[in-house]
Amino acid sequence: MQDPRPERSVKELRYHARVLDLMKLDTSAKIQIHLGGMYGDKAKSMRRFIKRFNELGERIQKRLTYLPKPGLQKNMQNGL
Repeated sequence: MQDPRPERSVKELRYHARVLDLMKLDTSAKIQIHLGGMYGDKAKSMRRFIKRFNELGERIQKRLTYLPKPGLQKNMQNGL
C-alpha cells in the first residue's frame, strides 16, 4: 500500500498557495515548512523532499520556504 502522507502534504500546500493567491499576495508571501528526518534518516528525508519539490507546480515552488531541523543544515552543506 502506498504511503498517503505525501499526497496529503501536497494537497495542504496547494490549499495554502490558493489562499495566498486569493488574497492577491505576491510570491513574497511564503509557505514555511519544517524538514528533518523525523524517522531517523535526515539525508534520506532531504533527498525525498528534493524529489517531491521537483514534482510540485511552479506556483507552489515559488511560495515555499523551509526551516531545517537542527543538524540537517550541516548535512545539506556537506552534500548529504
